[in-house]
Parts: sequence; C-alpha cells; structure tokens
Amino acid sequence: MTKKKEKKVDESPTVAPSNAITRAQDELSDLQGRTTDLIKFKHSKKYEALSTIHQRFLRIQLLAMKNYADVLAQRIHIW
Repeated sequence: MTKKKEKKVDESPTVAPSNAITRAQDELSDLQGRTTDLIKFKHSKKYEALSTIHQRFLRIQLLAMKNYADVLAQRIHIW
C-alpha cells in the first residue's frame, strides 16, 4: 500500500480582491434582509395557514440561511 500525501490547508489570511469582498458583503446584506423577512413571515397568519410540512421546511430553510450568513461573515472577517 502506498501512503497518500495529505495536502496542507493554508490557514493564513489571503488578500482578496476588493470586488470579491464587496460581493461577499453585498451577499451577506441581502441574505440578512431575506432572513429578517422570513422571521417576520414566521409570525404571520399566512405562515400559520401553511401545512405542517411547509412550516417545517421553512424552519429548516431559515436555519440554513442563518448558517450561510455566519459562514459569509466569517469569510469577510478573515479577509
């Protein structure tokens, strides 16, 4: 058997082009707005009128949106 060489992950911060940072910041801002909108929707009569499965998927979607926002924020922070 041959050993596979493990690639080192470079954890040092890299300098990103300013347009990449701006795009990430814009995406985060947009995502935060949509997250806020979904949270507001969850407290509405329209949400209560949805089927249980649709409500469940929206809760899952909200969690995914929050996680994605956290990742974007962390990426922006390390730039």
